[in-house]
Amino acid sequence: MSILIHNATIITVDKEHRIIRDAACLVEGDRIVALGEKSKVRGQAHAPEYVVDASNCLLLPGLVDTHVHTGNTLSRGLIPPDVDFGEWMGEGMRPFKSLLTSDFGRVSAQLCIMEMIRSGTTCFLDSLVYSRHGFKGFVEAVVESGLRGCLAKFVTDVPRLEKMEGMGDEDTFKEARDLHKTYHGSGDGRVDVWIEPPPLGSTGKSLYEAAAELAVTLDTGLTIHFLESEVDRKRLSENGVAPGRFAEEVGMLGEKRVFVHCVWVSDEDIEIFARGKITVAHCPTTNMKVVDGIAPVSKMMRKGVNVALGCDGFSSNDNVDIFREMRTATLLHRTVNMKPDAVTSMDALRMGTINGAKALGKADEIGSLEVGKKADMIVVDMKRPYSGARRDPVGQAIYSCSGSDVRHVIVDGKIVMLDRKILTLDEEKVGEEAEAAAVALAEKLDGRRVAGR
Repeated sequence: MSILIHNATIITVDKEHRIIRDAACLVEGDRIVALGEKSKVRGQAHAPEYVVDASNCLLLPGLVDTHVHTGNTLSRGLIPPDVDFGEWMGEGMRPFKSLLTSDFGRVSAQLCIMEMIRSGTTCFLDSLVYSRHGFKGFVEAVVESGLRGCLAKFVTDVPRLEKMEGMGDEDTFKEARDLHKTYHGSGDGRVDVWIEPPPLGSTGKSLYEAAAELAVTLDTGLTIHFLESEVDRKRLSENGVAPGRFAEEVGMLGEKRVFVHCVWVSDEDIEIFARGKITVAHCPTTNMKVVDGIAPVSKMMRKGVNVALGCDGFSSNDNVDIFREMRTATLLHRTVNMKPDAVTSMDALRMGTINGAKALGKADEIGSLEVGKKADMIVVDMKRPYSGARRDPVGQAIYSCSGSDVRHVIVDGKIVMLDRKILTLDEEKVGEEAEAAAVALAEKLDGRRVAGR
């Protein structure tokens, strides 16, 4: 497929942070083959199959979400919104996940992916994918949608969910190996199978060592919830565990290692993170909603830690719009630090694009708009009564844009959304199936509450 996008303001997010006005981009196959002054790029285009007029639009790299739970989509509205993390998890999310089966898993993933497409996310890291929720269905949802997805297969020696009738051993290392062998590289290489152990402190040291070793053996990524709540930090401290040193000792550091939240990290932990080249997935909206606290992101960045963004789940954020997370990240941390440049608009844009690509080991292919890279990009409509995009396009993208402004989405050189219409998924069908599933789950949850379980 050949696609010419012209008359755009291009924010490349490359190393020079180039902004190219009145520009064009040419895609051939799955790659960007030309980028820059529109007359020169047009001269290289020979009868492109699609010509996109991006007048009054921004052309950006596709957004990258480094922490999302596609299996939680149907929990939106089913869990009390005004509770702290402990109640949210214990009284809400854990019972919900125990009821979720493969019958619901695929449509939950499809619904989440559909919303991600609509808000400009082209690549994501899916967290805590349990066996009972139907791993195959999650893979099929990614492949069908056209997005890139890293699916973190949960592995444990201590079951995190209630046993179900007819269910045997779940979430084992053997199963993770088998799923990696079967599905890693699916969808023309758009699907990766990662490993995810339980949150730090949930089980013994040997499990974390085994998970780290398996990720190395499979040459894949590993992600983990890390010091999300103050209770996590206190529990580890009482047991004499220094979190950063523990992660280093069990072999969990390195590239393609994404530690999520990291709200209650110490200065020592941050030094170890920087040295160990891990990525922190910052989820500001979730951390605020369930009253986790505020991660010391500005300090992490100053120490050289790669910080990316995550939207997390649908009952702790209720949204998968990375534009919102970018805006929240810069406003939150400039307020906390009382410094206007604690997290700048360009910092935030990098967190939502190239930093996320780096987190997933894909920075050589996606995350910025450069000749030779994969054609993952979004066209963002700036047609309003007044737009200041020509003066400060980065500021406009971060402070004025939202996912609803995304007009076109291209992934791997293929058009996934055109003029706000998703071409890869049946939106009406997915919506109807999701509504039916949500009603069924609500009835099951209500039944448990009446029974006092």
